[in-house]
Formats: sequence, structure tokens, C-alpha cells
Amino acid sequence: MPRKLHTDKEIIDYYGADNIKTICGEPGFGFAEDTFCFHKAAPPINRDRLILQIQFGIFDYQLRQDIIDPSKLKNIL
Repeated sequence: MPRKLHTDKEIIDYYGADNIKTICGEPGFGFAEDTFCFHKAAPPINRDRLILQIQFGIFDYQLRQDIIDPSKLKNIL
């Protein structure tokens, strides 16, 4: 399913800079988000970042996000 990407400027122009939230935390920090909203990650500054993402839903809205091409998976061990 194609996804349209929006620039930071488009998002700020539409929602306003006061509505942009930055989430930061120490190692081990966790948070929950609505993945149907606009979101993005900033590149790590000092070292690589390890992320554990758990996705829960009753419906997948035909997005089929659980099907991943094995060639795109990277072994980190």
C-alpha cells in the first residue's frame, strides 16, 4: 500500500508548531503512540539505537504490516 510522506513544513503549516511534540528519554524509556498519526524518529546522535516495537490491534485495516520481506531483515547478533 503506497504511503504519502509529508514534509516537516507541511505538517507544521497545517497543525501549527505548538502542536508538535518531541519525546525524549533515557535508555529503557518507553512510550505508547497512535501509529495512525504523523510521527517520525530523529537520527541517533551519539550511538546506534535499539528499538523494540510491539504493535497491537483488533483490525489491520488491510495494511498487512505483519508481512515483511525476509531480505529486509537484518541479523544484529
